[in-house]
Amino acid sequence: MSSHSGATDDPTQKPLNSQEDLLKTSENLNETTPKPTHLSPLEQANAEKLAKLESEAKVSEQEFLKAKE
Repeated sequence: MSSHSGATDDPTQKPLNSQEDLLKTSENLNETTPKPTHLSPLEQANAEKLAKLESEAKVSEQEFLKAKE
């Protein structure tokens, strides 16, 4: 490990500007965030509905990206 400040760009890290990379990054963030367990039944239902919509959107986006190739 070199002793520089870390302000220089790491050439091995590619910029996260593609939609898929951003998606993966936010996915990882979501996985590490503990879900609160003190939700009311309504909040729980809304959270599940939202999670379902998000996963459906993710799948359709991946299909779209594959079709575009």
